[in-house]
Amino acid sequence: MSDLTISMQHYIKAVYELSCAGSNYVRIIDVADELGVSKASASLAMSRLNEMGLVCRNEFRQVMLTPEGETFAVRMLDKFAVIYRFLHNVLGLGEETATADACAMEHVISVETLCALCRFNSRKQKEHRCEGKCSVRAQKFSAYSKR
Repeated sequence: MSDLTISMQHYIKAVYELSCAGSNYVRIIDVADELGVSKASASLAMSRLNEMGLVCRNEFRQVMLTPEGETFAVRMLDKFAVIYRFLHNVLGLGEETATADACAMEHVISVETLCALCRFNSRKQKEHRCEGKCSVRAQKFSAYSKR
């Protein structure tokens, strides 16, 4: 999925977060509102994601992530969480700065760097043991909060 623009990645993440808050299918207008874009822009993006097999539409033109789209969204949330924890908990950045920087970094960070951050974060948290296995590399993804 390296051919996805950052904007398209944001759409996938928005669909995922909205679907977690309600039903699996979400309205395009809700995606547009979430991202602060026009309904036309959101509709066009959903059409592109549909063509790529990352979302599907129902008869009411609502969208839902496909299994591949959901995996991609959860992977992004995992990346965000690992980066956010490092920036906030280790470097001591404030929530707002850590959130903004993690959002920017999640799109460009390499798997190698992400796994190193994950191992480092795990060593810093006494309640969590690092087994030397990177969930991102093993593709075992689990969404968790950023804090």
